[in-house]
Amino acid sequence: MSLSFNIFTFGCKVNQYDSQLIRSNLIEKGNFIKTDNPDFIIVNMCSLTQNAVRKTRLLLNRVKRENPDSKIILTGCIEDDVVLDVDYKVHVREKEKIYDIFDISIPLEYLKDFSGHSRAFVMIQEGCKNFCTYCIVPFMRNIMYSKPVEVFKKEINLLAKSGFKEIVLTGTHINRYNYKENTLKDLVDIIEKQPGIERFRISSIEPNEIDDDFIKIISESKKFCSHLHLSIQSASNLILEKMERNYSIKKVVDIINKLKNIPNFEWSSDFIVGFPGELEQDFNETVEFIKKYKPVFLHVFPFSKRKGTKAFLMKENLTNKDKKNKAALLREAQKEVQKSVWQKYIGKTLNILVEKEEDGYYTGYSENYIKVFIKNDKIIKKENIYFVKIIDIKNDGLIGSRI
Repeated sequence: MSLSFNIFTFGCKVNQYDSQLIRSNLIEKGNFIKTDNPDFIIVNMCSLTQNAVRKTRLLLNRVKRENPDSKIILTGCIEDDVVLDVDYKVHVREKEKIYDIFDISIPLEYLKDFSGHSRAFVMIQEGCKNFCTYCIVPFMRNIMYSKPVEVFKKEINLLAKSGFKEIVLTGTHINRYNYKENTLKDLVDIIEKQPGIERFRISSIEPNEIDDDFIKIISESKKFCSHLHLSIQSASNLILEKMERNYSIKKVVDIINKLKNIPNFEWSSDFIVGFPGELEQDFNETVEFIKKYKPVFLHVFPFSKRKGTKAFLMKENLTNKDKKNKAALLREAQKEVQKSVWQKYIGKTLNILVEKEEDGYYTGYSENYIKVFIKNDKIIKKENIYFVKIIDIKNDGLIGSRI
């Protein structure tokens, strides 16, 4: 029997990939999307921060109110003791049980499409056993998985046939991909040979997983986008030690300096402020690091206690208001350096994946993940990649003209 469903997603690119795969499998078996009172509403939640859980709770209240006849399936990273009023709870570790609810067997392991996006995420690895003191992810995704090479090859071929020119390799620990002795290098080799895929990105990566071999792989690739999102978290060695991150800030600096040898390379990062024990000196070290090494953008999070982690028992020395203020200060420091990063591209040529029309421009992102506004002076098609000469800076990106 055909059933209707809708799906909402919070959190990381792995969660977004999971939702797309669930959506694809349900449609493949004859079910269909319906936004008003569907048979089922699937909510793929994130528990990384208290705010993420709060957003899920607010959404659940809204969708139950607006769709009184729908059954609610909660999936994703669900804390064991979280109390949420739903019809089904399906933890990410057993997400295949969603298909049992729809009476579907043997779901596909790959995507043919990535609905609503100009670039497709391809999940190649899942699972973490690092147990950093602040992080709940290893309690949620502790089963290590690497996608079979043949499935990966089939998936990117189908995505290319669907018109996707850019893919994003996604995972909990990208550089730990290992399937029957195949490594990340083997996947990059497959991408290089895949017609239609013009460029690829690598999503968030841990600094201690970047070595000279990894840098060599991306440096030699003809399709790698010259940008990495480094999950650094703090520029204070004292705080990194408290977080049990297993690298020093000197290691991070060495990596950034090596990566800067890649033409047009830029980096971005995640930082946590207000970690237990963080003093003004530790925070200032992070601010100075940002000013000196100039990330192209930052994700900044006030520290959020998660039950079950080591940091949950650590004594905090900042109030929530203090943490929010420091987060704002760090974002402000990054904004100050961002325009100096953009400035150096005036007069240069970047290649842009066009995604939409906005404020009288076509917009998209360069290979090094800078938003570019393209003048409507030539024929431009969305989801295509164009060479664009940069001519000026806008408040939230660069302005260019198609060559």
